[in-house]
Amino acid sequence: MVTTSKPRFSGLILDFFGVLTANMVEVISFFEDRERLSRGTFLRGWADPKGQELFQRLELGLISQADWNIGCAELIGIAPENLMARYLHDAFPAYPVLAVARQARAAGIRKDLRGHLKWADCPLCPSKFLARLVWSRPLCAW
Repeated sequence: MVTTSKPRFSGLILDFFGVLTANMVEVISFFEDRERLSRGTFLRGWADPKGQELFQRLELGLISQADWNIGCAELIGIAPENLMARYLHDAFPAYPVLAVARQARAAGIRKDLRGHLKWADCPLCPSKFLARLVWSRPLCAW
């Protein structure tokens, strides 16, 4: 086996929710418990064609976080105020994955984040979250 000091790959793409954060199924279960929703309520709303459209439009930057909050709240029957932050409340860092991202950075491998394009109005903006934990600067100039 031949080894080289040059990394085999030049980039690493990471997703935010459920990859750089705690398990998304557990996070959603904790949210449903706090909101006194039946288990599966949020995921049924997410899987609904209207829910899928809301997430797609949010990720494409076609609607605001506030618009997503209102639309998703209607689907699952709860108040829209600060809904995204409420549902991501327990999305704690996945430290083993963050360690890999730090190792990639130290090896000179470029990193990027897959996820919502318009997070500026969410208190859990991954750019801010990850800049402290992995990246030396925010990922984007929101």
